[in-house]
Amino acid sequence: MKRLVEESGNAPGDLGAIQPAGYGYVHSQTYSVLQNWLLKSEGIVPLVSTALIQAQGHYKDERNRNLNPLSWIEYLVFLPRHVIGSIDPRIPRWVKDAAQIAYWLAGIYTAIRGLPAITD
Repeated sequence: MKRLVEESGNAPGDLGAIQPAGYGYVHSQTYSVLQNWLLKSEGIVPLVSTALIQAQGHYKDERNRNLNPLSWIEYLVFLPRHVIGSIDPRIPRWVKDAAQIAYWLAGIYTAIRGLPAITD
């Protein structure tokens, strides 16, 4: 479950806690919410439940996007941008745009070349 929440991009950060240690001292610590999600602390429960609801919404959106044929068409039209972005997201935008334009021009050329000649 922890991995699914982290992959959805909705992982809550660390939570800080301060407890009295006695003699006028306090003890402070931070702990990961997802590592301690089974604790029934009043600080952890709302963060974990919010993260789970957001992760559930993320995966529902992904499911709906994958089942929609229009998103498949959009993915094919912008295929070079998606492929280059998944290989290395740090590649400059102009490289992605140039690859995209070359892909479109190659598609137009292939479509025109593949049409039969009109003869009277």
